[in-house]
Amino acid sequence: MPLISVIIPTYNREGFVGKAIDSVMRQSFTDFELIVIDDGSTDGTRQILEAYGADVKCIFQENTGVSSARNAGIRVAQGTWVAFLDSDDEWTEDYLSCQMEQIKKFPKAAAHIANAVTILPNGGRSSLFVETGLLDRFNAKPCLIVERPLSTIVAHAPWFLQSTIMRRDILLNAGLLDEELSIAEDLDLVARVALRGPFTFCRKELVEVYRREESLVNLGAQSLKRGTYRYDAFGKVYANLLGSPGLNREEKAAIAIALSNTKRALGNVLVIADRNAEARQVYKQALSLDLSVRSLIKVMGTFLPPIVSRLLVRKARSG
Repeated sequence: MPLISVIIPTYNREGFVGKAIDSVMRQSFTDFELIVIDDGSTDGTRQILEAYGADVKCIFQENTGVSSARNAGIRVAQGTWVAFLDSDDEWTEDYLSCQMEQIKKFPKAAAHIANAVTILPNGGRSSLFVETGLLDRFNAKPCLIVERPLSTIVAHAPWFLQSTIMRRDILLNAGLLDEELSIAEDLDLVARVALRGPFTFCRKELVEVYRREESLVNLGAQSLKRGTYRYDAFGKVYANLLGSPGLNREEKAAIAIALSNTKRALGNVLVIADRNAEARQVYKQALSLDLSVRSLIKVMGTFLPPIVSRLLVRKARSG
């Protein structure tokens, strides 16, 4: 049995999936199986996958979404650990070996997360842990071990599954990915696993996550097109977490603040859409979760003429 199962979901990625697979094949650690789930591609993706022969275990299914594809891979995986990679991203050659070092040092951890770098269409590079503020917690140490990681996960989101390796038994116990979510499904899964054991965090940038200008929209563009769905999805994740048994005071506070911020962001969208009455109720929910001046001001702003409240929201976003 392989020690690690690597899972790559793909959909119409004929121009990129080969590079993702090759980055796995180049790993210095080799005790893994590679499972690629083609989620109903209509381009040449299948032909590219079949060219790898027995080196890649391929699953072909109808198009049902990335969460369904990942879950299909998890169910057939045989490894003790499950690692994820998206079909247009790449690992550095020592990604798995570095993750194995973490596993050997902290065998009781439920998951290990490495730093990643986002590569923009213009070639710019941005460190994930710098963006989320997590790097400040390292104090020059190469690794963090967090016994109760949920507060860290909530406070320093977002997270990339591409840089996360999880114990398969804990993953199965956590309930796999929510297939009803097409946004925030990665945060949802990582947070639920964080309820089940310690995490480690490696400061090395071991994953390259590409933001591409192409016909397939990325998460950010999708969020803009689908309006309030983004905030409804994150709201669902945080609300479910808040109802989890056994949370301590710090965890409850972190989740409540995140949910409050999400509600406030949703209220902003509603104000821009001239739906002030609905926005007022959402802002009140944000205020009840976290007694912040920002939320109080937002509630008061909904009583102003719509043109003024819209202007205030836009000014706050640009400031």
